[in-house]
Amino acid sequence: MSNTNRIIGFDVARVFSIVYIIGVYHVLGYAGIYGRHPVVRTFTYASLCIFTFISSFLLTSKYTFESKKEMLCFYKKRVLRFYPLFFIASVLLYLLGVNNGIQTMKGLLGISPFIKPHPITMWYCAMLISLYLLTPFLATGGWKKQFIKFSAVMGIIILIEVLFHSVVPRTYWYFLVYFVGIIVAQQFGVSFLSFLKRNWIILMVVFLAFVVLTFITRSSVLKYVNSGVGLFALLSLYLKIGDWIENKDKLTNCFLWLSYASMCMYLFHRQVYEVMLTIYHPATPMGVCLYLGLAGVIITIVLSYCIQKTYDYIIAKIIYKVK
Repeated sequence: MSNTNRIIGFDVARVFSIVYIIGVYHVLGYAGIYGRHPVVRTFTYASLCIFTFISSFLLTSKYTFESKKEMLCFYKKRVLRFYPLFFIASVLLYLLGVNNGIQTMKGLLGISPFIKPHPITMWYCAMLISLYLLTPFLATGGWKKQFIKFSAVMGIIILIEVLFHSVVPRTYWYFLVYFVGIIVAQQFGVSFLSFLKRNWIILMVVFLAFVVLTFITRSSVLKYVNSGVGLFALLSLYLKIGDWIENKDKLTNCFLWLSYASMCMYLFHRQVYEVMLTIYHPATPMGVCLYLGLAGVIITIVLSYCIQKTYDYIIAKIIYKVK
């Protein structure tokens, strides 16, 4: 939770992105209104693009993958950080009847992005497994070799689609965004982030213009274009906000606290919503939005922080033997 040498704007980006996903997009889905609207999807895909980009940017900035020891360290930390909680969240969704057994197993094996039907929500987490496994492969060898490697990976995914017609379309997009994060981190580093902050107004104007165009045309194709523009436009805004609050300790700590719990929010919000709707289900879509969008999000945030804190404590005591 220390903010020493930390890019606070990334924490701001995580917080705004996760709150939008769990507090707007999925709540609208439960209410049965507007969830599939291209504009709503635009912000959703852009938010997931931000998570994907930040993940690859930070991992590539931290690791060089020059030795087997470093690679093993990378895989160990990714597994411990991610998989046990992902496993628990997936099993809970199965027990609640959200995903069936086959969907759950495909997710836990990390193959659901390539073999439909995919598990709800957990398919993105399953995709992260593939991305983490590929990170040392994609992040080494110089940018020319890296492009060749990435092209080979995409070629394999396209081949799977040609043979089995089973790839989730968004998989291509997030794989590309993850790879872009790797290249940007290695070739430009924080200078790219400075560029985004300097041009945040221009980027936001362009993005909002695309959003208006999408609203007018209701084009489903534009949502992918918009999410790419939105990735950098919204990230530029969040980075700028990070600069504005950096010296405001209470506000910064609030974002750090929420960012710390963001992964668990994504993993466990549907379980919270499912239980809440079992206990009480409002009669109107607006009632569902208010019920889940307010009480559901607050409960999810508090519960997610407690889960993450408890899990980190257990890992520190058992795995790393921290006194």
